[in-house]
Amino acid sequence: MAMDMKLLRLMTKRVGSALRDKREKGLVRTVEGAGLYQLWEVAR
Repeated sequence: MAMDMKLLRLMTKRVGSALRDKREKGLVRTVEGAGLYQLWEVAR
């Protein structure tokens, strides 16, 4: 269970970093989700 949480944190950081880079390039954008969630969509 502890390894799963560690892996989840690691992957969340990696994916977040990649998506932030794409957002800066205008390829994706963020949308407000329920609660504290942030959703991502492909910019058209």
